[in-house]
Amino acid sequence: MEITPGKQLTLEMLKEARDTVMNSPLGVVNTPLIPLSQTALPLDVTYNLYIKMENMQRTGSFKIRGVANQFARRPKGGHFVTMSAGNYGKSFAYASKHYGSRGKVLMPETAPATRSSVITVSDL
Repeated sequence: MEITPGKQLTLEMLKEARDTVMNSPLGVVNTPLIPLSQTALPLDVTYNLYIKMENMQRTGSFKIRGVANQFARRPKGGHFVTMSAGNYGKSFAYASKHYGSRGKVLMPETAPATRSSVITVSDL
């Protein structure tokens, strides 16, 4: 699936992306939706709001979904570079190991040492 500028996103494209993510070797979790009413947040309004528990992903965020789609479309065993000091970098490093690719995450000098160590280890 290739998206080009000006091309309309279709339901079929979304289904294909979902299948790619769920069949990836990254162990992406089908995370639950929890009604906000089941949480301890005190809101005195009528609402129909849900929380998607993407923090339950192995890498701790939804970024693993996008990374799974990207890596499925890359040449196997390639060399890739990204710049991130956040959850994308963490997911990118994790996916690099699982797809047998050589990946490098460039981080700003201001990135916290804890984040750098998490990305470096990336076995999660």
